[in-house]
Amino acid sequence: MTDFPSEFLKALAFSLKWEVGDFKNGGYTNHPADPGGETKWGISKRSYPDLDIANLTLDQAREIYFNDYWQAAGNQESYCSEMPWPLSLVHFDCTVNVGNRKTAKDGTVVLHRRANMILQRALGVDDDGYPGPVTYKAIAECEPLRIALKAITQRDFYYSTLGSWAHDFMRGWLKRTNDLRATVMRNTPVQTVAGGLH
Repeated sequence: MTDFPSEFLKALAFSLKWEVGDFKNGGYTNHPADPGGETKWGISKRSYPDLDIANLTLDQAREIYFNDYWQAAGNQESYCSEMPWPLSLVHFDCTVNVGNRKTAKDGTVVLHRRANMILQRALGVDDDGYPGPVTYKAIAECEPLRIALKAITQRDFYYSTLGSWAHDFMRGWLKRTNDLRATVMRNTPVQTVAGGLH
């Protein structure tokens, strides 16, 4: 069994609060307006077409989130495991909410591209969606709280660019990002808050 780091578990708890709510069964849904299709524990059939979503357990979902959404494993991955808090929380929740996998025209899997673009815009670097040395350097040199808050604002803007299919979900998404802002401010040490807002 994986020994998960505490920051990952805190970030996952926040995301699952919004993905699942109070539903004990993982919040299973199959909303006709949701392009993700069948979803449980926030894991969608669109992202994981070979997975039995209806019977997905929390333990299985936790492993997926850790391996595919938190770990740094290549230039298309989320890189959350290498980010300072609270930026790691903000980017993790963005990768969860805005989607994971798409297949490029050449057949390769593209991971977290939309979330990575949102992060890159907050950092002020080229927003190609493929983090590399420039993005990683900007992360290492950033003020984590300031960039975390900018990334939430960029995410809100991203929602506004979506088509009419998103109208059913917009209010909930904006409530989620407002809660994320409050969580970030509540869970950031005082000296970081003071230093990050100059």
